[in-house]
Amino acid sequence: NPRGITVRNKKTNEAKNIDADVIIWATGFSTTSFLEHLSIRTVKSLGMESDYTLSDAWKDYSKAYYGTCVPGFPNFYMLYGPNTNLGHNSIIFMVECQVNYIVQLLQRMLETDYDAMSVKRQAFETFNKQMQKDLNHTVFNGNCASWYKTEAGENTNNWSGTVFRYWWETLSPKFDNFELERKNHE
Repeated sequence: NPRGITVRNKKTNEAKNIDADVIIWATGFSTTSFLEHLSIRTVKSLGMESDYTLSDAWKDYSKAYYGTCVPGFPNFYMLYGPNTNLGHNSIIFMVECQVNYIVQLLQRMLETDYDAMSVKRQAFETFNKQMQKDLNHTVFNGNCASWYKTEAGENTNNWSGTVFRYWWETLSPKFDNFELERKNHE
């Protein structure tokens, strides 16, 4: 249901659609598999087939553009997503930066009368490749097992730079890194 959520009763298997403007999901302490107990499916939009899940997108490891969005999932934004954890400063500041960033994305969509916005795959891949490269020069990617890394050694948790750099890079979205789609309005 692109306008809400479908809830299924585990005992009766009865499904019920609930309209929702916002859904808040608290994940607990599963550190490398973000949103693992939540089935997030895309709708047929922006070149994506429906029934593609976030689990499909994250089959190798969880990654997001500035920890906030994933290509192929239009209008899906998250806070404290992959690679936004800190070992040196306040996560509250990071979340405030993310809220500001997401609000600007939504404002652009509303101002231009578009219905869907998604980060472009190229921008997403370039960002995440650089993230992992930068993390290789930090203590967070040392030659040891840690809760920051997946079993394969990918760091899905930590931001690779300073909070000042995160603030600066998310202060104003690079709208060229996003694609927009307008539905037929009647």
